[in-house]
Amino acid sequence: MGLFGDKKGKQLAEYADKILDDDVLTTEEEQSFLGFATSIGISTLSKYPAILNRLTIARVNDGRLPVLGSGEAHIICKPGEVVHLEANASLLKEVAVREWKGSGFSFPIAMGVRYRTSRGHMQQIGTSITVADTGILSVTSRRIVFSGRSKTQESLYSKLVNLTVYTDGIGIAVSNRQNVSTYRIANTTGEVVAAVANAALQKLGTAA
Repeated sequence: MGLFGDKKGKQLAEYADKILDDDVLTTEEEQSFLGFATSIGISTLSKYPAILNRLTIARVNDGRLPVLGSGEAHIICKPGEVVHLEANASLLKEVAVREWKGSGFSFPIAMGVRYRTSRGHMQQIGTSITVADTGILSVTSRRIVFSGRSKTQESLYSKLVNLTVYTDGIGIAVSNRQNVSTYRIANTTGEVVAAVANAALQKLGTAA
């Protein structure tokens, strides 16, 4: 049935391709898109998250950032600060995988007991990614905040060095933290989070 699962989804995707060829969604284009969706019997876009995420990014590219309503955010905002986006997230950490490299011999010292000596060393053979904490990632007009069960991380836009975007997550490098903080995103994409953060950063820079 294809990427979008049904005929209506395919029609919707084709219409999105037409109006989003420049990756910008104006107010007029959004109204046109919603009107087309209604005309083919689609009342909600939640069934088509790929299209919805693309619309969100294009809307942000038009300078129209989403704003959470009062009481919706999981963090306490600073004066003049607003929360643009929140997503379920897992803070990831890289763990070294090691194994013993060496040789040895064994000999009996008592019934049922063996004494073993060996020569060698512990060697790193790779790494694995594990979840360090789970919580909410909040993208605001001034910062990105991870509110986890056991820890909180704040990434100020003024300290932001780089964003690494993954399909299902984002890596955030800031000048006041030695390691890159990498988050797996559950209910949206890394592209959406990065687009909102970048637009907020640009808007903050313009206002400064």
